[in-house]
Amino acid sequence: MKKTITNRFAILQLLLIVILVFGSALDALAWQHSVTGSGRGNTISRKSVTTGNQGNSVVRETEGAYNSGTGTWNKNATTTGPNGKSVNKSTTTTRTNNGYTKESTVTGPQGESAGRSVEGAWDAESQTWTKTVNSSGRNQ
Repeated sequence: MKKTITNRFAILQLLLIVILVFGSALDALAWQHSVTGSGRGNTISRKSVTTGNQGNSVVRETEGAYNSGTGTWNKNATTTGPNGKSVNKSTTTTRTNNGYTKESTVTGPQGESAGRSVEGAWDAESQTWTKTVNSSGRNQ
């Protein structure tokens, strides 16, 4: 038992030395992250800001709305990098009688786009779930 305690104490001492020696180097890697958001009724909005140690920031703004009459959820998200260039992703998800459909489009900073279509369906008779995914655009 005494040997185990001595080994643990030696490991803790070594860990403390590593933290003290490399602590200042870790400060250079520090970053901050803040998130604000709100929701009312069937809508949401959210803003996330991540700032690096040199003041460069990435901002992600998201808005979404649910239409209970059609069972459709629409979401739009824009991410802006520290260079001011943005990427936008629009998604529409719709409830169906036995599953859902989901259509997404991503548009890059130069206007290039890619799409993704997903359909999920439950077959009650065979007790199986089927999911089909199709992609289009760049780097399918």
